[in-house]
Amino acid sequence: MKSKQDKETRLDRIEKGIALLLQGTSELRESQKKTDAQQRKTDAQQRKTDA
Repeated sequence: MKSKQDKETRLDRIEKGIALLLQGTSELRESQKKTDAQQRKTDAQQRKTDA
């Protein structure tokens, strides 16, 4: 019986880890979108300055 409980506990930890990974990936994507937008803005300002 203890073995079954250990497996369930391990599975719970794996599921929590996957959920955390997915959340972190989502946050990273959002952060990258903001960084990309800022980079485009900076590039546009640099082109305007160079012209």
